[in-house]
Amino acid sequence: MTSQITDKITYKGELYNLVGMKGEGLFTAQDFGIKPYITSMGARLINTSCRRGYVMEYIFINDQLILNEMMLVYSDNPLKINVVEPQSGHSIFQYCYKNLNLKIKFTGKLLLAKKFIEPKYIDKGFQRSMAFETVIEITMENGDLISIKDLSEKIGEYRMQFNGPKKNSLREKILEEHKRIQDKGIVSSLREFKRIQAEGDAFPPPPPPKDIEEWINQPFPPDSPWYGI
Repeated sequence: MTSQITDKITYKGELYNLVGMKGEGLFTAQDFGIKPYITSMGARLINTSCRRGYVMEYIFINDQLILNEMMLVYSDNPLKINVVEPQSGHSIFQYCYKNLNLKIKFTGKLLLAKKFIEPKYIDKGFQRSMAFETVIEITMENGDLISIKDLSEKIGEYRMQFNGPKKNSLREKILEEHKRIQDKGIVSSLREFKRIQAEGDAFPPPPPPKDIEEWINQPFPPDSPWYGI
């Protein structure tokens, strides 16, 4: 499993990653009658970095959420959408729909994030909300923006608690012992490595604050078996 490409949302001219969702109403490729990775013979063509087979790009215009683009990894039936014909895609995407201009009827909350923290990268599923410096929660009703809450500070504080000085110290010891094992291959160092690693496992992260707990614990997309939250 590799890291997954996220949907993107432009808000006030800034590009964000969609890293959390509570509610219903966002489009999928299937909503337009498109099977994004099924061939006419029934075979499945899946790119490991985009297992859904599509990526959406949204934009807020006058506080309304609009579907602007959709990119398909593969499709045998790239149908016309809202009078828009599919164009040739780029990178892993075979097709791209631009300027769709479709208002979203989403009701619920969206979690948007930007300024990725490289050391927090995970190589499977979607990146966690804790892996970004800027995180905002947007509440919506029938596609209209209702309110915005900046969660950057609280998630940042939890990220520091999650790591913690004790965990960071143990992590440094583990890396040091791992290097000794590689350099010398000594059994005593391997034993020490396992001991320190077990000590680190004895310090689980603290529970997150109530107002961010659901975002921290929720898989994204919801109910997905290959998430990164």
